[in-house]
Formats: sequence, C-alpha cells, structure tokens
Amino acid sequence: MTSEALPGSEWTGLRGRFMGWYLSSPFRRLSELLFLGDSRSRVLAEVRAALKGEGTLLDVGAGSGYYSLAIARALERGKVMSLDLSREMLQRLREAAKKRGLADRIDVLESSVYEIRLDDDSVDIAIANGVFHELAHPELALREMVRVLRPGGHIIVTDFRADTWIGRRIASAHRSEDHGPFSPQELERLLLDAGLQDVRTSVVRHMVMGVGVKEEAA
Repeated sequence: MTSEALPGSEWTGLRGRFMGWYLSSPFRRLSELLFLGDSRSRVLAEVRAALKGEGTLLDVGAGSGYYSLAIARALERGKVMSLDLSREMLQRLREAAKKRGLADRIDVLESSVYEIRLDDDSVDIAIANGVFHELAHPELALREMVRVLRPGGHIIVTDFRADTWIGRRIASAHRSEDHGPFSPQELERLLLDAGLQDVRTSVVRHMVMGVGVKEEAA
C-alpha cells in the first residue's frame, strides 16, 4: 500500500492515521501470511543477498515502515531512505524507528515517487512494495528509481497480481486512471523497458515480485 498519487497524497488526516496504524500492525503481517502471500520475506532475502549487511536502500512508498523497519533491523551498517507523501504515515514511521532504536538507520523523505529528491547513482537498492498499482504512470516512478540507483544496484518491486480474485477486487476499488494490479508478464516488461538487466519475476500467492539490475558503467 502506498500514499503516492498526484498531485498529493490521498492518505491524509484520519484516513492517513488509521492506515498508518494498520500498515505497521500485526494485522498487516497476518493478512500476508494467511491470504496475500509472504512477499516481505522474499524481499528481505533479496535485500540481504545484495547488501550483505551494509549499504543504502530506498523504500519508495514506505508508508508507516512495514518494510523499512524490517530492513533496518537486518542491516549491520547502512541506511534506509523511507520515501512517502503522507506526513501522517511518515510521523508514525519516525516514532516507530525511535521506539525500536532504529532512528539512526532510517532517514524519512517526504517526496513524490515521480520526483525523488536524491542525487543520481546514490542508492544500492530501490524497492517499491504494493505501490505501482496505485499509480497512473508506474513507468515514470520506475525511471526515477533507476536514476537514483547506482550501476550494479538492484530494483525490487512487489505488487498485487492481476489474475486473482484479490487482484480484481483491488482493481475495482481504484480510480480508472490508476494502473491497477500486474500480471508477471506486465511487471517483467516494465522492468525491461526501464533498461534493467537480469530481470526475473516470481509469483507469491496473490502477489507478484520482480527484480532487475542496473547496468554497470562501461
């Protein structure tokens, strides 16, 4: 789930505070384990293999920190850059990071996925989880993620599958201009069109995950 939408975040006020609580609660984890598929464990395994305990990771559409906090705990050294537009969610993330002793490993960025306020080639991994289906132009968001990624760095994207009943339910609940859930083939094509190499996709129950690598500099 993400708060990213143009021109501003939909996850504000009471809605933002409630979703900020839910998205970092045990109920979110339970819904993955029982229904959606445990994509977070898959993402963490990819991150551990790529970073080997240190590095800089960008979490796009981080919300209240469901992925950011878990990744920060797994790092021996390094930094998680948690990007979102919702101030309510980011405030909950700040509070959770401080409570868990992770404030020094997490930097919060209030920014759009379409205009990431980071330098080119500045992060080792960029992830987006449950984000792209809510965007009208996920290819533009991915372009920004690739821009800030160092050569040889990894992109990891998870989202709802288009060919399951949950995916169809998600699609019907969103605006017509939003992309909606992805088939594995669509996600693969998105990553390839962004110029990524070694692209692979896999299905995790009602979710699909894609991984790609930015080309090394010549």
